[in-house]
Amino acid sequence: MGVGINVSCKCRSKSYMLGIGMLFPDTYKKTVDKIKAGKYGDEGKNIMDTIKYAVVDIESSLYLCKHCGNLIQTEPMDYYAPKDVSKVAKLDYGIKTVEGWGEVPYWAPYMDFDHNFSLIKKTTHVCPICKHEMIRVDEEQLNKEKCPKCGEHYKVFQDMLWD
Repeated sequence: MGVGINVSCKCRSKSYMLGIGMLFPDTYKKTVDKIKAGKYGDEGKNIMDTIKYAVVDIESSLYLCKHCGNLIQTEPMDYYAPKDVSKVAKLDYGIKTVEGWGEVPYWAPYMDFDHNFSLIKKTTHVCPICKHEMIRVDEEQLNKEKCPKCGEHYKVFQDMLWD
């Protein structure tokens, strides 16, 4: 499921559609195939090729540049490795286990309730405007931030759930 949020302050108002929704398994598979083909660089390809059952976070998220206030919506592209490969192999994904699939067919951090994976590579997101590093924020964090342009706290509210 995804969530639509609106972010506003004195100088801006914009809506974002975060998450993936029902197309998540298909989108995840296509992204992993692109990673394995090298379309996201050698490091990600190497991780997915050499670490059994490695996964990647592709949930559409919001990133904030604390320097200029720019907000972008993008995929985190953070990589995770299983803590215990044999345990992960037995995880059930619908009609098959991970071992039956030969890979984790889809994954997101919120799905990993047992904490079966550890972060091994965090992707750095750079602001396209000012070139400073951006931070991943959720609604609660963003409500605490002030816009560097107008000085007002961001107002964030959910305006819909989507699938």
